[in-house]
Amino acid sequence: IEEKLPEEAVEKWEELREQATNQGRRLLNAINNENVPTEVREHLQAVKDRIEAHAEEVRQYRERRFELMTEFKAGDEGVKEQAKEQLQELRQDRVDALRERRVNFEEKKQERLENIEENAAAGKPAAVKKLEVINAVKELKQEIKNGPGAVVPAPVDNATDQPASNL
Repeated sequence: IEEKLPEEAVEKWEELREQATNQGRRLLNAINNENVPTEVREHLQAVKDRIEAHAEEVRQYRERRFELMTEFKAGDEGVKEQAKEQLQELRQDRVDALRERRVNFEEKKQERLENIEENAAAGKPAAVKKLEVINAVKELKQEIKNGPGAVVPAPVDNATDQPASNL
């Protein structure tokens, strides 16, 4: 890939690679740091495991795709047709897996939000603070989406259907 990129794109590629490496080091340092609470270290370890599993999944997909592309390029018409069908199946499997992962993520996100809203409605200070942060992030995202100076509707507390400023 690097051979086909213009010089400035190669530099950007190297910067991104370096950033990813540094972030990986920071994650490992935090996991191994005794000063970090056990709960946080366990969470970071789970994140690391999930990242590694995804990276392995991507690596396997790319290897299989490369094998099928090689078969397609080198084979006769029968082999090409079979390789083409297998490539389409591989792509569809990947799309389905990503769609399922996205749906699961959204479901978990919604469950966490509902849990926070319930705890905030019960008056738990930590949950109230989390809900304020969530609403502030939603407001910022909406502002970014609409552009500067756009009129943004006031955030609403989902638990009470009241403006968030009344909390």
